[in-house]
Amino acid sequence: MDMLLKTRRHVFAHANRWAFRVATILLFFAPTAIHSAVPIPPKPENYLSDQGAVFPPDAAQRIEHALKTCARNFDVHIYVVTVPTLNVMPSRVDAKLTELLSAIREAWLQGKVGAVIAFDAEAEQAMLGESEETRNAFSAVSLHLVFADPQIQGGVKRRARERLEATTLAMIQHLSDLRAQEYEDARKQRSANLLFAGIAGAVVLSALIGLFLANRGKAKSAIQRSAATR
Repeated sequence: MDMLLKTRRHVFAHANRWAFRVATILLFFAPTAIHSAVPIPPKPENYLSDQGAVFPPDAAQRIEHALKTCARNFDVHIYVVTVPTLNVMPSRVDAKLTELLSAIREAWLQGKVGAVIAFDAEAEQAMLGESEETRNAFSAVSLHLVFADPQIQGGVKRRARERLEATTLAMIQHLSDLRAQEYEDARKQRSANLLFAGIAGAVVLSALIGLFLANRGKAKSAIQRSAATR
């Protein structure tokens, strides 16, 4: 009986220790989970969501105009999203921006060629995320090289807002150029196809005319031979 009681006490003590450890872990991670949640902002009609209040009105108008022109002329949809803070430690900013980009891409860029530029105003850190259609159509490497180009960034002395604006405009130009080249290649291919079809049609028509003339000549010869034997 004493042995059974000792065994039960040992089991309960062991279980309590594990329960304490689990509770401690949950308490440690719970605040991070609560504060790190970043909701997706509403989809902006003008392709710019500046909840981080990064751009003054004139800069916002320039960017919105460029984004809308890119979408209208080239069917390339680029969204710029700024948030005041991601509510995470500096070491977690990259991971949280990646999560935000992934959620926005899935919600806004399904079946579209385009990209999202997300910016944490508190950390002054930006990240680029392109859609699956963009990766299939163009080189994702070239997009990220443009995004990280130090000449576009302008160095550390340039303000974060200016770097973000310059990067956004450079990305718009780069994707517009890629799309324009794609359109030009498609146009050339259509012209080549039409030329090939025209040549093939001319060859077929020439062959048919030759066959018709040959048959006509044979028929004429047969008539002449028939007339001569009479």
